[in-house]
Amino acid sequence: MKQAQNSVSALRERLHDSERRLIVTEESGYRICVGEDQLDSLRFAALLADSRRHAADGRLDLAIGMIRSALALWREPALDGLGGTALSGRAARLDEQRLGALELCARWRLEGGQHQEVVDELSDLVPSHPLREGACMHSSSPHSTDVAAAPRPPEHVPRPRAGSGPRSWLAAAARTDPVRKIPVQSAASAPPGRRR
Repeated sequence: MKQAQNSVSALRERLHDSERRLIVTEESGYRICVGEDQLDSLRFAALLADSRRHAADGRLDLAIGMIRSALALWREPALDGLGGTALSGRAARLDEQRLGALELCARWRLEGGQHQEVVDELSDLVPSHPLREGACMHSSSPHSTDVAAAPRPPEHVPRPRAGSGPRSWLAAAARTDPVRKIPVQSAASAPPGRRR
């Protein structure tokens, strides 16, 4: 009991809650009282929802501004420094929401013609999240600006199969392997005897 009281006291001090308005003592324990504008995760969710509404209404510039404001609330990984299994699942969900918002923002910015800027920003993100197709799709190839500029693959590019990733899609679209940077031959154009 004393340890909990000490922890709450330290938290009140850190939050400058000397008047005990944020952390309220109740008969059964403590209650944290925050408004929507005081908790970053709630502000993020509200801004994200507003940005989606603006995008649906065709106001893409406003949507991009709002989603970027939502993303600016993130300074570190979610719940950074607060370990424990009880919080790890919540932290993972919050981080997933942030990554989803980054991908959505990138898609909207691509639709608005900001191709090179998106590629530059996502190039920093991809190494830490290589399996995120939304991020990788636009930044892992020397031809990524060309690929990113097209909202859908050209008709002559086969759609990726389940289990195929951005590398194979980029290779098909750019006609090069994005890692090895060598020309890729389709099965139809390969010399006889070398068809796959």
